[in-house]
Amino acid sequence: MEYPTILAERFGPRFRTQEPMHVHTNFRIGGPAQYYVEARSVDEVRATIAFATQQRIPWVVFGGGSNTLVADAGFPGIVIQLANREVTISGTQVTAGAGAITAAVARQAGEAGLTGYEWAVSLPGTIGGAVRGNAGCFGGETKDVVREVQVLRCSRAGEWQIDVLPAADCGFRYRHSIFKEQSEWVIVAAVLALAPGDAAQSRQRMADYLARRKAKQPLERPSAGCLFTNVELHRLTEAQCAQLDAATGGTWRAVAHDGQLPTGWIVEQSGCKGLRVGDAMISEKHGNFVVNLGHATAADVMTLSDLVRERVRAAWGIDLHEEVQRLGDGASAH
Repeated sequence: MEYPTILAERFGPRFRTQEPMHVHTNFRIGGPAQYYVEARSVDEVRATIAFATQQRIPWVVFGGGSNTLVADAGFPGIVIQLANREVTISGTQVTAGAGAITAAVARQAGEAGLTGYEWAVSLPGTIGGAVRGNAGCFGGETKDVVREVQVLRCSRAGEWQIDVLPAADCGFRYRHSIFKEQSEWVIVAAVLALAPGDAAQSRQRMADYLARRKAKQPLERPSAGCLFTNVELHRLTEAQCAQLDAATGGTWRAVAHDGQLPTGWIVEQSGCKGLRVGDAMISEKHGNFVVNLGHATAADVMTLSDLVRERVRAAWGIDLHEEVQRLGDGASAH
């Protein structure tokens, strides 16, 4: 029996061939996945990875598609969509499946009278993606609330098993975690430690965060959120600081906050707002967003990203680093 038949018998309509990935990404960009599986439990994730490994089929785990650029050629293997979205609350502890929508978890925690995670209501994507990239906004970061992470990884005996990593072992730093270094480790759930709060106050905070996001970000067009990470001040050399001082009269120091220089500001100062390649354009509202004007391709986005990086490097001597995860063309495959 061929493996497409085996997967179809196990997953039914949750298994598809030549699945268009543009419908699963916020960018609305991407070619087809050769095979696509919607896994609703840890056992289904485990079984699919084990099967793909046994059959030597490339595989990749996919979250909410909020921070992902899928290649125009698609993905030549199995895309495993994490759809384990269970959320349980016990005291001040929230346990969420990796496929749970981050904003929904924030709302559920707030309604349960817990505080400390309201800022996450403005984050797109899933809990698994938020943990992997240590996602954050409005001064909050995922590492601030994570107590432990449940991880599916292969043992020396070749068996896929769940291990629990305390937050201290997750290698969290700005927009990074150990899971970016260990690409075959699959986050299946996270435990968040919050604090007692007031549901009405949490609702108000979340409303405020959403209003601020709407005012600053180009939500009216498809995008993958911020294309680049912000520039960490401690990584700037004396020469780069001097170059910034000379070019901006020192105003960049007033713009910097929380140990970072916003990349959106740097891109704007480099004259890149409105820069366009095909139907991919640097937003005129926020310099760190690439928006899809309708028919942008992954190639358009990658070319535009390269152009922006070249201009910023020429103007400030600063190398920008992409925050968006690329999928396909050999990237992120197992």
